Amino acid sequence: MVKKPTVSELLDEGRRVIGDKVEAEFLLGHILKVKRSFLILESKSTPDSEAVGLYRNLIQKRKKGVPSAYLTGEACFMGMKFTVTPATFIPRPETEIMVEKCMEYIDGMKKKPSVVELGAGSGNIAVALAKLKGAEVTALEKSPSALKVARRNAQIHKVENRVNFIQGDMFSDEDIIKSKFDILISNPPYVSETDYEALSNEVRREPAGALKAGNSGMSFIKGILSRSGRYVKRGGRIFIEIGYDQGEAVIRYARQMKNLSKPFLVKDYSGIDRVFISEVGPQ
Repeated sequence: MVKKPTVSELLDEGRRVIGDKVEAEFLLGHILKVKRSFLILESKSTPDSEAVGLYRNLIQKRKKGVPSAYLTGEACFMGMKFTVTPATFIPRPETEIMVEKCMEYIDGMKKKPSVVELGAGSGNIAVALAKLKGAEVTALEKSPSALKVARRNAQIHKVENRVNFIQGDMFSDEDIIKSKFDILISNPPYVSETDYEALSNEVRREPAGALKAGNSGMSFIKGILSRSGRYVKRGGRIFIEIGYDQGEAVIRYARQMKNLSKPFLVKDYSGIDRVFISEVGPQ
């Protein structure tokens, strides 16, 4: 009779395979549907054979570079869990900075804002603003597969009545959005062709369309800024996540736009320019 491995032995095996104790705990906790404290307190317990097989399958996939979020089907953002699939970009902590700044702006408004998001992905930004601030959000997303995930996340968080997801390209289908909004927010593709080639295999498993943005990495950002007047009311605000080395270039480009004023940058947790914010004035 084959001896069943204990929780402790499985965690050691996971650590050896993927080289990370925390990830091993995360994946085993996901399979067993338990918290980390259980893994510690019940380290000598023996999971059933099915759970062991599922766990070993996950750690082998993780070893090959499949992101943990795709293996578990979920990622955390703004304290909430979101469904993610290989069709969606995985939410990052840096994006929370942009959402937090947007929420600070909303707090100073006298009414619930209307928001347009360009490039919804998993819907994490739109859902967070609708759930945490009661915003009415219109979110544009090109990918039908990503849109399906975004709508599911809105249903999970019970904000499907406050988020209107629309399938379309943020540039070629811009006429499908008829009204103007108080706020535009976007985490667009901003990785240059050169930087994309240098990314890890793990990151490159995420949708290339959510990452790559031409030779300079600025094509989507420039497109959004040049069309800002189509989307945002006079006096409204723009919030855009940008690449690590794009701050000065984005500010220079924004200053060429006659309808943009008071542009500034917000740094991320590493002290890198990460969020561009600007007021929208008359055309």
